[in-house]
Amino acid sequence: RQYKMIEQVCDTVTDSKFLIFLKHHNIWSKVPGLPDSEKYSHAALPYWNTNCSSVDAYFENTIYELQKKVQKRGIKVINVMGDSGWGKVGSNKSDDGIYFLASGISETHKYPEKTYFKDQVLVFKHVPKKDELKWEFQLLDSLYGK
Repeated sequence: RQYKMIEQVCDTVTDSKFLIFLKHHNIWSKVPGLPDSEKYSHAALPYWNTNCSSVDAYFENTIYELQKKVQKRGIKVINVMGDSGWGKVGSNKSDDGIYFLASGISETHKYPEKTYFKDQVLVFKHVPKKDELKWEFQLLDSLYGK
């Protein structure tokens, strides 16, 4: 059902500037132009099946193909993965111009001995007058004044 929903949205979206996909895990490890997933993710699921029609239905040959068609219609496609792991964030663009963002926070406040990184969160800013969607990684502590 989820794949059919994604397929329907990708086939019909027209009056939008952006299409954002939210994912829990890294299922896009074989997308052309992206760096090794270990640089921005603690786990990759390259054999995650996108639908029940084929055992060879992976992100890069199903959903990504749909995303490329959306991108060709002038709609910016952005994938956001959560749970990227301790101290791992990333902003990458595929060879086809589709963005792949990775974000995740840990419980570093519970583990002060792991001070080699600080938790960061992904913050979006929409600028409708310019048809822009900007993003940046900010320290979690900065959001609540700590």
